[in-house]
Amino acid sequence: MVRSESIPTAESGGRLLDYLPAAALLFCGLAALAVSWLLSGAASGQYLVMTRPGFTLAQSIDLVTTDRGRIAATTRFENVVIAGSDDAHFTASMRMAGAWLAIPVPAVAGCGNSSSQEQSL
Repeated sequence: MVRSESIPTAESGGRLLDYLPAAALLFCGLAALAVSWLLSGAASGQYLVMTRPGFTLAQSIDLVTTDRGRIAATTRFENVVIAGSDDAHFTASMRMAGAWLAIPVPAVAGCGNSSSQEQSL
């Protein structure tokens, strides 16, 4: 006969460190989905531009407009704006001007024109 005290049982709660591998996998998966979504889709002529931390909104707007870009939207972060430009080399010129990141935003992000049936509903 086996005594019930000698059989190890699992704790019902678990420690926070036990969930760390699952949380890391979840974060990596969501980051990969976000990157693939940003890099796919039709070109909208609009770009996410991130300047260095500490830039004010005015400095971020000035950086975009001096490079013949226009502001399509602002974000809650002063150093991140959505810019519009018809220049094919806008991302390269933004990086040369000092932007840390300049990537095209797909039209499905809500930043494109509203001519498609999907965005007008």
